[in-house]
Amino acid sequence: MISISNLTTLLSFPYLCLIFLSISFYVYLRATISHHTWKKRGIPLLDPVPFFGQWEFSRIFHESYFEIINRLYEEARSKGLKYCCIFQFSTPTLMLLDPQIIGSILTKDFAYFSDRFDLHYDETQAISQQLFSVSTADWKEISKRVSPVVSPGRIGYLVQEMESIDKDVIFNDVPSVVSTDRFAFKFNQMVMGLASLGSDLARNASSVLESVKHMIDHGFYNFFIFYTPLVLPSLRKSFFPKIDDEELCSMVRNVSMSRENIGDHRNDVFQFFMDAQAKQEKRNKKSSSSNSSFDVDILTVARRLFWFLMDSQGTSTVALSFVLHLISLHPECQKKIKQELEQVMEERGEQEVTYSVVRDLKYTHTVIKECLRLYTPMSVLQRVCTKDYLLPGSSVVVPKGTKVIIPIYSIQRDPQYFPEPFEFRPGRFHDVTKIAPYTFMPFGEGPRFCIGYRFAMAHLKYTIATLVSKFHIEAASTKQNILALHPFSPAILRSKKEIMVRFRKRFSKSEESVT
Repeated sequence: MISISNLTTLLSFPYLCLIFLSISFYVYLRATISHHTWKKRGIPLLDPVPFFGQWEFSRIFHESYFEIINRLYEEARSKGLKYCCIFQFSTPTLMLLDPQIIGSILTKDFAYFSDRFDLHYDETQAISQQLFSVSTADWKEISKRVSPVVSPGRIGYLVQEMESIDKDVIFNDVPSVVSTDRFAFKFNQMVMGLASLGSDLARNASSVLESVKHMIDHGFYNFFIFYTPLVLPSLRKSFFPKIDDEELCSMVRNVSMSRENIGDHRNDVFQFFMDAQAKQEKRNKKSSSSNSSFDVDILTVARRLFWFLMDSQGTSTVALSFVLHLISLHPECQKKIKQELEQVMEERGEQEVTYSVVRDLKYTHTVIKECLRLYTPMSVLQRVCTKDYLLPGSSVVVPKGTKVIIPIYSIQRDPQYFPEPFEFRPGRFHDVTKIAPYTFMPFGEGPRFCIGYRFAMAHLKYTIATLVSKFHIEAASTKQNILALHPFSPAILRSKKEIMVRFRKRFSKSEESVT
């Protein structure tokens, strides 16, 4: 038994110092052993700080995740490296820089890198239906069922719905000066809520849409839950915001019953998911048990609707926000977009902006691609090595379980691939054959390429073309192409300061020619 005098001795300052130093030495030893292990594998290592890795405590509150990764990318490029190991706190991560190696991993050797990071989400929560985080086996099942939602025919329907919303709701309420972030979120919420999910669902989904806004907003809470799995993965489940499944299911049931009562069978996303559920129920009745591990029940429908909103809102809001920023600085670009829209509509004899018109907006397409090059919504592509892999052109073996990142934000700003990368030049994309393979990947690449790519591009082209046809969009807060990024928005790109633009209504053609 420890006496009071012995306890006092143990808790004296010298002994406390000894305990602290012993623990510190143990942590340091564990970290440096891990660092040396990677060097022995023949993988260059950017000098890390024990425990923090390259994420120095003084930097993470001042630099965004995008900027930290970009700084490491530039350091590795200056050393002529094709790949290197970085430490995200205590998590070793292989960062790939060479487009040829990237191409092999994303396409030819996809089987070795088919999974994304295990984000330790609770499988009983709505997050389990999110396409970014599920395993490849689950992704194949979900994408097979979700892909028809973004087929060309359905995109055409959605564009048609956007056109009707355009006349009745949106453009009458555009304020003269507005934050691009806020405008983009509100605009996308209107479009996705009405065109994709129907006005009845949009009315019943206000609290759900608020949950979406909370999850994609920047702030210390989202900053915290992003970095938690890099430091203490087991805590991710505890801190990730819970979505009220009962509220989601109630919303789906109410809208479904309402449509059934009035015989309203639409062609929107909600109806697609409900039809899929009905087909699954018929199959289940024919057999005593279903062979599918992805039976479509009300809860699954509700969760997929939520993540359809989440995924489309998050990336589309960022993309639209920065497109508005860049074209506000380039009035000549707006003039070309407007002229192109008028020309295509005249050639096709269209009075409205149809999907066929949107597909033919070639210049607008290049503008959006250049905006996505400069401001890609996601900083990196993430993969996990599922079995030992020999890096092409080397003797380096990447062990199973290794986390891999591809820094697309940095690659797309690399002057080796895009001369004068900070200049806004839509002409870069007039001839896509001149773009080096695997240097422009805002929607990913390979088998897990974003299934919503066509819908996202159609949505952005329609939105920008119609906005520019009705308004002059002018910069109201900054005249710089390149902006500092928000440190508390590590997962999705955000500007550090609000970007303000001014919407000034256009006159008729005759009035503008006089002006």
